Amino acid sequence: MMGVLVVAIASGCRDPRSGLADVHRRAGDSYLAENKLDQALAEYELAREIDPDHEPTYLQIGVVYARQGRTEEAIEQFSYVAQQETYAARAYELWGKLLTARGQIPAAIPKFEKALELEPRSVGALRQLGQALVTLRRSEEALRIFDRLAAVDPEPPGDVLTNWATALQRLGRNDEARVKYEQALETAPEHVPALNNLGLLLLGSSDEAERAQGVRHLEAALRQKPGDPVKLHNVGWAYMKVGRHTEAHSLLRRAVKATPPDDPRYAERVASLQKAEAQLPRRPASASAPNVLLVALDTLRADHLGAYGYSRNTSPNIDELAKQGVVFEQAISQAPWTAASFASLFTGLYPSVHGLDGGVSWGPGQSSAGGLPFAVQKTLPTSQLTLAEMLRRSGYQTAGFVSNVYVNSIFGFSQGFQVYDDDHEDYSKNVGGAKRRGNKTNANVFKWLDGGPTEPFFLFVHYNDVHWPYNPPAPYGEEWVADYEGELTPEKTTTVVERQGKQVDDLSPEDLAYLIGLYDGEIAYTDSLVASLLERVRGLDLERDLLIVVTSDHGEEFLEHGSTSHGYTLFEEQVHVPLIVHYPSRLKPLRVPAQVRHIDVLPTLLEWAGVEELPPGVQGQSLVALAEGRTTSGPGVAISEATYVGERKALRRADGLKLIRSLTGDPDQLFDLQKDPGEQENLLAAGEAPPDPLVDELADWLLTSKEIREGLFGDEGVPQEVVLDTQTRDQLEALGYIQ
Repeated sequence: MMGVLVVAIASGCRDPRSGLADVHRRAGDSYLAENKLDQALAEYELAREIDPDHEPTYLQIGVVYARQGRTEEAIEQFSYVAQQETYAARAYELWGKLLTARGQIPAAIPKFEKALELEPRSVGALRQLGQALVTLRRSEEALRIFDRLAAVDPEPPGDVLTNWATALQRLGRNDEARVKYEQALETAPEHVPALNNLGLLLLGSSDEAERAQGVRHLEAALRQKPGDPVKLHNVGWAYMKVGRHTEAHSLLRRAVKATPPDDPRYAERVASLQKAEAQLPRRPASASAPNVLLVALDTLRADHLGAYGYSRNTSPNIDELAKQGVVFEQAISQAPWTAASFASLFTGLYPSVHGLDGGVSWGPGQSSAGGLPFAVQKTLPTSQLTLAEMLRRSGYQTAGFVSNVYVNSIFGFSQGFQVYDDDHEDYSKNVGGAKRRGNKTNANVFKWLDGGPTEPFFLFVHYNDVHWPYNPPAPYGEEWVADYEGELTPEKTTTVVERQGKQVDDLSPEDLAYLIGLYDGEIAYTDSLVASLLERVRGLDLERDLLIVVTSDHGEEFLEHGSTSHGYTLFEEQVHVPLIVHYPSRLKPLRVPAQVRHIDVLPTLLEWAGVEELPPGVQGQSLVALAEGRTTSGPGVAISEATYVGERKALRRADGLKLIRSLTGDPDQLFDLQKDPGEQENLLAAGEAPPDPLVDELADWLLTSKEIREGLFGDEGVPQEVVLDTQTRDQLEALGYIQ
């Protein structure tokens, strides 16, 4: 510190203490720039103690107090400086800014006016006052202030220009407003209010090209604030204006879902949704179209069901259904995690085409989307037609009941559903310790069934019980964990199992057996729920046949390849899923050894429903001929994709060869599933390249998928993202969802 004093004296300071105070002030400024408020405050207080007459120090302390929410203390600092002389204008400006942040805009305006009385050319006060007047809809006064600002601030920021444009627009000066909005976007191309307001302004144009530009601006605003019901409603309304009714319906449904019923705008959004509903294309159902029940058991690997050879009696009811139906022995999921897998099931597209291929990550500067536990989650493009939308167009009543936030409507999964029950308040605040139990899901389904569904109907029921935490209700699973004496408990299973695909070395054989026993208990419990569901549906007085499909989104690893959980690798325990079809009026009991895929479900169900036209770009193929025993050949290649950590693709051929290739540098792996179904022997030596035909086949698939994606979505193919708050981010990091 003596060195600092010497420098201060040498630089001509009259009082060495002033130089030392400056050191602390500069340190405080650095901490404040990094938002390290406690450290900044400590430095400013030291500076004030050394130099109690330095007014800017009081201003900075006030700024820190304001950011800390210590409003009255901040005002006390600003008030003190305002009574002085040199920095009074700045004090009034900061005081007004604090009041504005608190929503006390009428009280803030006199502070800005006082600042301008003391310093008429204060850029900050002019900006703040103009924007405050716009907020209060005092547009003419705001324009007078902005005119004054123009004389001293030739390049105002985007938010000021947007408010300026808003004032002009409210006074009917639309051409001038448009210029200001465009200037705002030149300054800040992703400024949400400018995008939104200019988009709405252009939609009123008589020029078709300008209306199209308005839609693009609104879409860009929605990409920045994808969970905002205002932006959802605006884009939905815009799509209605330009005749894109199916996409409008999807977005307006999400807008209604994200709006509390007591919000004054709720009725308007419901009315918009009803208008979109009335415009959706419809045609009568085929006379032979069956009722369709699609049951999905989250996180269920195929080889833990009796129908797939498991030794434990985990699934007597599903096994009985399988005996009477068609069992696809080699059904492959297109992704080892929920959202991407279900999106492929619903669209018939691979993850890298439909876009839900990126898992979760953290995005800066964006706020919570409806309380869902995600950092960033991609969503289905609204232009992509789903299974529910296609059935709805073909005369089906559609309803979905889900138990996992990864398939919430905010991410596009409700597209095409008239009823989509995705409430999550009972579990999503504690994703590691709680989950929606299937008995509650069933209760919601049964209530809908009691209302008398119109036939034909498409009913999607999703259970999340098999997913961790593994805590099956008694007595399910008790017999399989009765002898365990270790330290694990059901409540600890989430943190024990979810290891981000990393090597797990701290589980004893007894611990592992305990985890598997609990997992199997969850399967047994879910099997009982499926039995209750089937009993209730079959008990209806149905006029049409009932087609039942049972599947899963992905499996779970239990150290087969050194890790636990799911989402990170593409081994069979993750992507080999059950697929059972029960359709007694059309199908005889049959076991199909041919390889099939999730993307094949959509074209299969549409064929049985009598829907001849498939959505554009569908990559799956119908399995009807296989299920009916008219052929034994299935798809030659199945691709699975994992992008949680790095980017991996697995190419699985019908002859049993399986190539797992990392696109981010990890070694390739090649297995012969005919000889090595557990994938324990990598046929490639260290550094050895896989056979050219497999590499070429994967390269061709990548190119074809890229072309399909570009053809479907063009430049707008990047899905929207939904982002959440810092607290939720910390939760997800603790659980291993994000890094």
